[in-house]
Amino acid sequence: MPGSPDETYRPLMFSIAYGMTGSVGDAEDIVQDAFLGLTRARRAGTTIIDPKAYLTTAVTRLGINHLSSARVRRETYVGDWLPEPVVVPADAPGPDPDDPIGEQPRQARPPRTGLRPGTPTNLGTRGLVLGAVDA
Repeated sequence: MPGSPDETYRPLMFSIAYGMTGSVGDAEDIVQDAFLGLTRARRAGTTIIDPKAYLTTAVTRLGINHLSSARVRRETYVGDWLPEPVVVPADAPGPDPDDPIGEQPRQARPPRTGLRPGTPTNLGTRGLVLGAVDA
């Protein structure tokens, strides 16, 4: 119901569902189903002590059920997958300009490491050596 205190959790629930499905439409459906379940539980007389925890659990379970459904498995694309873009309203708050983390340059990727065989002369004594992998 619009204006209820539980509506403050809707953006969080949407982000959880969207992170699982990658689809705006599916995420909105999952969130709506979770809120419907909360309303039904309250009307049945169930006391919900922590609605945020209830909704988070419901969204997670509904998302898992959605992803394991036969319809989704048939429609799954096998190639490179990119999630749908999320449209952010113009009046939505952006990144905090005073946030020092946002100003940090991205770290360079560390070199890939893995097991590589030692030289033939020391292979018998050392076995495999941990070192950089040539990519």
